[in-house]
Amino acid sequence: MDHELKLKEKRLHLGDLLEVIGAPRRPPLQRVPGDGGHPGAAATACCPELAGVASAPAAALPLRTQPIGQARWWGLELEAAVRTWFGNDLHPNVGYGGKSYDALHATYEGSYFGFVTTMDVYGFQINNGQRIVSSIWIVNRGGNDGDEKNEIMIGWQVFPQMYGDSNTHFFTHWTRDSTRTTGCYDMKCPGFELTPGSPLAPGDVIRPVSDVNGARQKITIKVFRDKPTGNWWKHYGFNRASAAMGYYPASLFTTLTEKATNILFGGSALAVDGVPSPAMGSGSLPSIMSDRAASMEGISLIDEDGRVAPFDAETIKTETMSFCYAMTPIFGANSSRCVCGGHGGCVG
Repeated sequence: MDHELKLKEKRLHLGDLLEVIGAPRRPPLQRVPGDGGHPGAAATACCPELAGVASAPAAALPLRTQPIGQARWWGLELEAAVRTWFGNDLHPNVGYGGKSYDALHATYEGSYFGFVTTMDVYGFQINNGQRIVSSIWIVNRGGNDGDEKNEIMIGWQVFPQMYGDSNTHFFTHWTRDSTRTTGCYDMKCPGFELTPGSPLAPGDVIRPVSDVNGARQKITIKVFRDKPTGNWWKHYGFNRASAAMGYYPASLFTTLTEKATNILFGGSALAVDGVPSPAMGSGSLPSIMSDRAASMEGISLIDEDGRVAPFDAETIKTETMSFCYAMTPIFGANSSRCVCGGHGGCVG
């Protein structure tokens, strides 16, 4: 019976966060009328498949792509759930406080062994106290307290405080305890094993970058667990198919040696308190007026045996401040593309 009582619901599998006692059953991610959300940003000229998304009724949208601003679970905002789920360390501490504005997708808890996508690469002149990130997060949450979270990050970032310049850098990061005592960016501590002949090393500058009014430059990133060894391999390609660049040994991790429980992907813009947030992606919001926003395409999973598979995971889409930054639903053939970005200028 659709509304019969159940004593326990863990439909989202967010640890004990969303455990419901004695709650009536209802479909997850149901839209609440009048619940807000930014109007129309998802329907883009670059993406005809999204036409009409803004005006479509909730039931017409795939559950895994419903906007976070219009989705609730027993009255609890899912964006807050994501924040509680992954803590405040989507971006490990690098020595300054501030606010992170995110536009990303996060998978529901499950068993994941790899991910691949091709993302646009952009560059901006920004200042110390600002940071731009386009990234993939491979996560095993470990225990319910979150203190033993194993995580790999990989993508591109502009981060003057770390690199001493405003260039766009390829980056990686790892930890096995939520960055309490372990982990580092790039190769600033033992961890990442660079393959001889790698097309680049973590921390290297990516050149050239995309011109918002001209040519798009793209990087393909493939990260996956090697079944025989438990090592996590990374492949990289610049405007071409990816090639092996190195791996994180299984010995670095605890739970991530077996699998990831979640994958996140999208963009972030960070700024210290009182400083306007920088642009994200190309600096343009997804818009019906242009195709200028940055994209992630060819989104696919990698199965336990190393085979590329269609992306069929459900996700929570979160936008910290949608009038500054936005993320579209996942769309296209085999649900393999999303578009995100924003102009910035938010002040926390």
